[in-house]
Amino acid sequence: MDTNKVRDFVNKAVERTKCNELTWIALPDCFDLKPVSDTFRNTGIDELSGYKLIPFYSYYSQYKSGFILLLLFSDDITLTTPPNNCILSLRVQDDTSKLAIEISNNQFDPVDDSLLIRLYNLVDSTRMSSVRSLLNDFLDG
Repeated sequence: MDTNKVRDFVNKAVERTKCNELTWIALPDCFDLKPVSDTFRNTGIDELSGYKLIPFYSYYSQYKSGFILLLLFSDDITLTTPPNNCILSLRVQDDTSKLAIEISNNQFDPVDDSLLIRLYNLVDSTRMSSVRSLLNDFLDG
């Protein structure tokens, strides 16, 4: 995918997240994550990055008949400060295809790095806003 289309896709994901058109959920262990190629094969290690998927810090959003995935890979299983020192991969998959399409990852392109980190920080803060609301409600009640 060319750079302009990648930027458009990530920017649109940011805008739709801000408008609550995309709702992001932490990736459960049982999620049927499709590989970007036939070599992935449920090892949990992405052949593009060589790092292990960290589901707790990865997210998905259902969109029409498929999913947009924001996956975090790391070589450190004790990760405490994502997305620092991590690989972010933005992918799309649906039920009818056996493979996912990777829109971008920040391992190879510094432009993608800033865009994907922006999206990741927005998704992560949006997910935490419901916890903050619950905390504030409890303290105010």
